[in-house]
Amino acid sequence: MKLRDMPDQETVCAEEGVLCGLAEVEERRSFGRSSWDKQMCVLRPTGCLLIYKYYLLGKGKGVPEIGRIVHLPELHRLTISMKRVTLTVELTGKNKTVTRLRFEGELVPIWGAKLFLSVVDSSYRTLP
Repeated sequence: MKLRDMPDQETVCAEEGVLCGLAEVEERRSFGRSSWDKQMCVLRPTGCLLIYKYYLLGKGKGVPEIGRIVHLPELHRLTISMKRVTLTVELTGKNKTVTRLRFEGELVPIWGAKLFLSVVDSSYRTLP
């Protein structure tokens, strides 16, 4: 997925009803290898997940502000699994692109519930 310009992290996180936190995002490398990098994730009430490429832990936002935007209501599949204090999320888009996220810490149940409800709420809105 291509990176794009993103809105200011501090401004977005200050919005009402927004969930902000660090997650490990799986980055695909060459020859089928991958690694997990910490990145800032922001979930808006509209079901829009912003994944910022650069975030300097303890120092604030990274420069440039680029990243990915995932519209949860438009996903093909959402897979959530939880083991102890680790939440693993796999987002599969309609074009079969896969984004894997790993959350850890006290807010794991909140992330899981909000991600799930973002998808479920949108599916109920489209029912006849």
